[in-house]
Amino acid sequence: EYDFLYVLYTFIMVPFDWVDPFGFRPSLPGEKRASFEYWRLIGRAMGMKNIPKTWQELNRWAQAYEREFMIPTAASSELGKSMMDLSVRQHWPFGFFIRFLIPGLIDQRLRVALGFPKPSPVAVWICRIVMPLSALFTRFFLPPRPLSWPRVMMKGGSMDAGM
Repeated sequence: EYDFLYVLYTFIMVPFDWVDPFGFRPSLPGEKRASFEYWRLIGRAMGMKNIPKTWQELNRWAQAYEREFMIPTAASSELGKSMMDLSVRQHWPFGFFIRFLIPGLIDQRLRVALGFPKPSPVAVWICRIVMPLSALFTRFFLPPRPLSWPRVMMKGGSMDAGM
């Protein structure tokens, strides 16, 4: 069950790890709480037990899980190679840049576990400059997004506002 709980953790936490620093605005505490409760409910519906009761407890649990289980193995290296190859195929004109930059985008523990090479200083520099610049551009130069209107697939395949 711990592997499933870790996957649940990634659904809850990882989006905010990217949205907060690089999105059009940092997430609100209520949005984080809602996401946490939503995914906790899904975990319980799947029969998962021992889901931490708070965001902080889940984060502490995940850090301990990563220290124990996020280690390099033949299987994790094969997974890393397959993920990298898939990313390169999906974005084929930029394959060189993807292979060059991804090791600079992920944290060291994950990079080592997936068997990725140490990123070059240039790749790290690019990631530390380009991603924040992209966030600034998104936050200050793109149109505001005050509301989110969910889209729901209706019978017959048409899209309609869900609210």
